[in-house]
Amino acid sequence: MEKVVAVVVTFNRKALLIECLAALLRQSCPLQKIVLIDNASTDGTHEALGELGHLSHPSIDYHRLSSNTGGAGGFHEGMKRGLALAPDWLWLMDDDAEPADDALEQLQLGQCQDSTVAVACMPVGTDGVPQWVHRGWHDPKSSDLVGLTHLSQKDLIGTPVQIGFASFVGICVSARAARQIDLPRKEFFIHFDDYEYCIRLGQLGDLWLMPHSLILHKDARTAGGAISGSVTRQVLKYDRLWLTYFGPRNRLWMRLHQASLDTRIKVLMAESAEVLRHCAGALRHRDDHMFRRCLLRIFSFVDGVRGNFDNERPRKVLFD
Repeated sequence: MEKVVAVVVTFNRKALLIECLAALLRQSCPLQKIVLIDNASTDGTHEALGELGHLSHPSIDYHRLSSNTGGAGGFHEGMKRGLALAPDWLWLMDDDAEPADDALEQLQLGQCQDSTVAVACMPVGTDGVPQWVHRGWHDPKSSDLVGLTHLSQKDLIGTPVQIGFASFVGICVSARAARQIDLPRKEFFIHFDDYEYCIRLGQLGDLWLMPHSLILHKDARTAGGAISGSVTRQVLKYDRLWLTYFGPRNRLWMRLHQASLDTRIKVLMAESAEVLRHCAGALRHRDDHMFRRCLLRIFSFVDGVRGNFDNERPRKVLFD
């Protein structure tokens, strides 16, 4: 039987985490271990886990980090610890994911070809609709901001579908392949760490979607996931605005490092236009922070071009 270690990253969502852990412990194919990375939660996560006996559970390896390293840092640490347990596969998910009881069994890991480097579940929202944005293909020649095409209903034919990327919502990565490349880039903090990792992973072999392996994803965002692109026209509340810095920065850096020179120029032009649209929207908002809103978006562009991963930058721009 294949040895599978689940890697779960959590931050301040103890109720969702408890549901995720319960689903993992119910799997029809037992897990070797659950590596749980707590990104320094402050909502009583540690205490809640203790009350349920999860801190001493033989199947749960709990690690509380000293600070919040974001999803990227959490998966970096979780995969590192998971690989140390010598598994065959690492099954990755956030705390808002709840795999069906037979999700791991339906991945059919024992039947995978040697060329397979990852097998992914099908994420489904609380409304029962598949979340297509979490699975698809990437095109390094595209001048689109993100350079990817998402899965759609027409692509599901009841059999495994070869894909080019999967978000960290139920993707099972071959440990053999994971040892051949670097871990997810913790300097990304959040957004696009999964997409960038899949691009590198795909250079070693094939990624597959198993449509009958279902995982409930309770992310309230329609686009969902770190892979969604963070291209938004919505004006966010100021205290949450700092989170919008990372997606544009990370995707621009990633696109500039995977594309040819002519495609890079097109991507820069498209990203520049997006910055201008964003700033125009912020100025129309006319609140006390409109210039800082613009400045944050400009810095995300500049830092993406320069490869500056100072993750304190957004807080400095907005709050200093």
